[in-house]
Amino acid sequence: MLTMGHIEQSIVRQVLKNKQSIPTSILNKPELLPGLELYLDSFFDLETERDFGFGPGLIKWSSIKNYAEYMQFDEEQTDRLFYHIRVMDNVRLEQYHKQNQNKGSK
Repeated sequence: MLTMGHIEQSIVRQVLKNKQSIPTSILNKPELLPGLELYLDSFFDLETERDFGFGPGLIKWSSIKNYAEYMQFDEEQTDRLFYHIRVMDNVRLEQYHKQNQNKGSK
């Protein structure tokens, strides 16, 4: 399970000090199952490998493969890495496009 980062802890301290409500984004933070932090950390590392043109592109297959080899992942970990990176990458690109659509409609 993920714990609160220093930014979230600072926000909680501040809102409690000011007798305000803790933001729902902190109260309802997602749960990360044990063992999945490996893939989340990998995603943050691999996100720097993204191509940019008119906007961000997918993280390249070769970057994921090279990362798995560098980290000495076995075959099962590598398969899971590809799966989890693709899922997170698609969500991240979806968020990016929604944010940019909202900027264009203002």
